[in-house]
Amino acid sequence: MSGFYLTNEVNAPTSFWKPASVSLRHQEKHIEGWTLSSDVTLRFAEHKVFFEDASVFVMTDGIITNAHHLGIPEHPQGLGGWIRDAYAQDPLFFKRFRGSFSGAVLDRKMGEWTIYTCPTGERGIFYWTDPESRRVIVGSRLHFVTETMRKAGIPRRPDKTGFRQFMNFGSFTDTHTGVEGVRRLYPGDYLRITPEGVTTKPYHVLPAPSFERRDRAKSIDKLQKALATALEDGVYWNEKYEYQTLVDLSGGADTRILFYALQGLAPDNLEALTYAQSGSRDARIARDIAADAGVPWHFMPMDTPSFLTEVDTLMRMNNGACYYFGITGGKQMLERLASPTWGIEWTGIAGDIHEGAMLTENGEDTPDETMDRYRLSRHLPMFAMEKNEEAHRYQNNDTYWLVTRGFLAAASTNFIRQYYTEPLMPLADADVLDALLEIPWEQRVCDKIQMRWLKRYYPQSLRYAHSGTGIPLSHEFFPWHVLERKIHTGLIMLKAKKNGKPSAGEMNPLDYWWKTASDVRQKLTDYYKNYVSAITEAKLQSAVRELFECGEHFVDRGLALSVISYFRNYLD
Repeated sequence: MSGFYLTNEVNAPTSFWKPASVSLRHQEKHIEGWTLSSDVTLRFAEHKVFFEDASVFVMTDGIITNAHHLGIPEHPQGLGGWIRDAYAQDPLFFKRFRGSFSGAVLDRKMGEWTIYTCPTGERGIFYWTDPESRRVIVGSRLHFVTETMRKAGIPRRPDKTGFRQFMNFGSFTDTHTGVEGVRRLYPGDYLRITPEGVTTKPYHVLPAPSFERRDRAKSIDKLQKALATALEDGVYWNEKYEYQTLVDLSGGADTRILFYALQGLAPDNLEALTYAQSGSRDARIARDIAADAGVPWHFMPMDTPSFLTEVDTLMRMNNGACYYFGITGGKQMLERLASPTWGIEWTGIAGDIHEGAMLTENGEDTPDETMDRYRLSRHLPMFAMEKNEEAHRYQNNDTYWLVTRGFLAAASTNFIRQYYTEPLMPLADADVLDALLEIPWEQRVCDKIQMRWLKRYYPQSLRYAHSGTGIPLSHEFFPWHVLERKIHTGLIMLKAKKNGKPSAGEMNPLDYWWKTASDVRQKLTDYYKNYVSAITEAKLQSAVRELFECGEHFVDRGLALSVISYFRNYLD
């Protein structure tokens, strides 16, 4: 599995499960009572170091897109030497980094570790510690931690708080995992391991929300400038390594911003990537956008739901952070089309936060930790939850759910992408979010800031329909658009129902597949029957049985299968 790992457990393992199709560079070392291991992809190799000298030991993963602005490539000892020197001046040197990154630094003189991940948390850090014995296990993959626990005879019990979160939302909403005693480092936090113990602290926090209306044009210009900088830095590294510029393209609005911006920055090596049903609006719109722009388009038809049978593989690859079918067919596509010419993959993940994270009514309210609209399954009543440990960080729903839903949940698909590309979420870049959150939530929602961004900088994008409505984005600015959308959507749904086929606007018609793909349905049913007994907690097993056997929709069954797989992969 891609990432790095450290522990002071005796006789700890140094190699772990990885997809057979993925090539990783393995390095390991035993130093001063610690077992260290690194398995990283070879893309952007100078950003992935396993470095030591007399004063430090350094492990890193990912890509630091602004490294060339920090003088890192010019350092005679590369990133490892740069980090050593920067750490001596400021132990929180990583505050200056941009991109998708994580790392660990051992101060050999002090016997202290500093471990960090990027502000979006898309580079996972998971850890277990025993304060009494001072045993510590840290890994950038959950499997690193739980397998070490298994080998060491440390009980891997289900975390009841974590599973209440998971049963409600299909993901975890704070630092809990499904394993008692194992935590995930919160986005923008760092971990310190000292002789006195283990602590976590924030190094990056979202700016306080603004309530003062802003000049629309100036706000959009600032967003564009911040995004352009983030993309330019990524393009620099792609060009240095002679990689193609790869962008996810759907029928939505957020990926259009990235597509047209990158077309201007890398016109000669841009490629677009789409996976959807053949004939779906997502497929047709993405195809037309790419063709009209003269950009090579990679398409994987999602006409069969075979990916749904990869339950255990996907739960291992996404660290159990979210329900297993969240990436839909993305893993299969990247695996089949994997190319050594691909470097960075720009995704539109978290793009919906630009217009309020789908909060259209109560974004300015104080954090509602049990917001019903974000529940995955509606079959069972909401599970009672304890106070969210991280809600105090946020003043309102907008920023709380931005991180909870956008980073902790949606960005977990990047855990899977990291085996095949270096995925980046430029719409959630720290500087882009700083510019975005200067705009009041209500203004972003009511003024349709993302649509106006497209209109101001990429007006050619507005003539294409939105996959969700089938109506050109240019209509968004007309007062009668809402009524038009409702009528159009209603007619499409009626047509689909009459034909007994999924709507053209559905990228992944899960319920349709469950009803029609008998081979997949049988395999998933067999998986459920064979392994539901793996759930050792009686009430949770009963809830899972109810979801799978009596649930009306596939998401009910998919959630049940995700919980079963979590127990199989990570628990005793």
